Amino acid sequence: FGRATDICNELIRAKKISRAEAIEIVGAYDGLCSDEIIIRYCYWVGISVEHFWSIVNRFVNKDIFELCDGRPKPLFEIGSPVCQ
Repeated sequence: FGRATDICNELIRAKKISRAEAIEIVGAYDGLCSDEIIIRYCYWVGISVEHFWSIVNRFVNKDIFELCDGRPKPLFEIGSPVCQ
């Protein structure tokens, strides 16, 4: 759940975009964070990138994400029902 998801939820409720449009937007923008941003953040707070991921991975919901090369990877497709 990222910023694009949050904004798209509001736009759907306001009937400004369709669910299909929102799925496309969320798929393109949510869950993306370049390594450069993470490196710069770690430098700013004074931790290593490895320490950053060790902290992040403690809070990953393993019911909906798996760890792949030390990073969370979703086990779901955007737009598909999570609960049935």
